[in-house]
Amino acid sequence: MLNTPYLAIKAQLIATCLTAESVQWFNMQYDGILASKNALLIEFPDPILFPLTAQDLKKGTFIVRIHVIRQVASNTDGTICDSIVAEHDLLCDAVQAGLNRFVPGSLKALQPFAWTPWQKKVGMMITFVDFTTSLSLK
Repeated sequence: MLNTPYLAIKAQLIATCLTAESVQWFNMQYDGILASKNALLIEFPDPILFPLTAQDLKKGTFIVRIHVIRQVASNTDGTICDSIVAEHDLLCDAVQAGLNRFVPGSLKALQPFAWTPWQKKVGMMITFVDFTTSLSLK
């Protein structure tokens, strides 16, 4: 169900986010196996629920999350250079611009939903760029 949209999103990110060195399915790559300096990970973080509607259609709305990752080397005092922060932010902008209103396969157009900085990994800048979409089953 999600492979076709995943492949479409991956192709779109490769075409529009030229500074990303890697685009992959999210599979906990933070835990020591991520080798790229700039990477984009595609995640479907929430269940897709299909409640019945009046027309007997099942429509599930859900989030597509792109993990925008920049590996950083901090200064000796632990700070990160402003230029690295700016480069990371530009990659986040490219993700949002590249996927805004993009239609990945059988899903509805992606709508920007949220940006969430996630500062839980030393040596990495990580921002979640979330989009909402939906899938209909008949």
